[in-house]
Amino acid sequence: MSVFNEDIISEVWKHIPFTYMKMVSTTSKNFSYLYNNMTIEDRETAKYKEAGSLSKYCSIIIDETCKNNKYKKPHLTFIFTKYLDNYKDKYSADSYNYYLISLVFVILTHTVNRKFNKVMEIINATKYHDNNNNIATLMFLTKLITTPFLFDKNYAWYTSDLLNTVCKLYYFHLTKNMFVDKKNFRDTRELELNMFKYKYNYNYLKFTHKLPNYILNYLTELV
Repeated sequence: MSVFNEDIISEVWKHIPFTYMKMVSTTSKNFSYLYNNMTIEDRETAKYKEAGSLSKYCSIIIDETCKNNKYKKPHLTFIFTKYLDNYKDKYSADSYNYYLISLVFVILTHTVNRKFNKVMEIINATKYHDNNNNIATLMFLTKLITTPFLFDKNYAWYTSDLLNTVCKLYYFHLTKNMFVDKKNFRDTRELELNMFKYKYNYNYLKFTHKLPNYILNYLTELV
C-alpha cells in the first residue's frame, strides 16, 4: 500500500506547476523529499512545462537574469520569441535538456551587458552528460549558431557578432566531450572549430571586440 501511495505522490508531483513546488513541498515529507532531490535538469524541465513553450520559457529565463543582475530588459526577448515561435524540428518537448538551453539565454543576456566574467563562469561551470536528450539540444544549438543574421536587426554589427561569438564558445565547450566515439561528428566539430578560430583569430577579437584576455586564452585552448 505504501508503494502504491508513493506512486500516486510521484505522479501528482509531475503535474504541480514549478512556481508552486516549493510551497507544496512543505505539506508532506514525501513532497519535501521529491523537491529537495530535484536535479538542475529537473527544475528547468518543470519550469519549461509551466511556461508551455520555448519562447515563453526563454522570456522567463531572460527576465530572471535581468532581475537578479539589475539589467534592463534586452532586445533578446523579442528576438528569441520570434525565432522560437517559428522553430521546428523532429524532436518532442521531452527530448531537450532545458538546463543546457537555459544557459544560452543567460550568457547572452550577460554578453549584452558586457559581463564577460559571468559568461565565462557559467561556461566553465556547465555540467552536462553525454546522453540521448543532448541530441535534440545539440541540434537546437547547432541551428541557433548557424542561423544567419539572427541578431542583426536589433543590434549593431559589433554586438550582433559578439553574441554569435559567445554562442559558439558555449557550443564548442559543451560538445568538447560529447559523442567522442562518433567520428563524423568529431570531424565536423573540429572543422567548424578551426573555421571559427580562423575567422575569430586572437588579433581580431582583441582589437575589434576588445575581449578580456581570459576569454582570448580560453579560445586559443579550445582545440
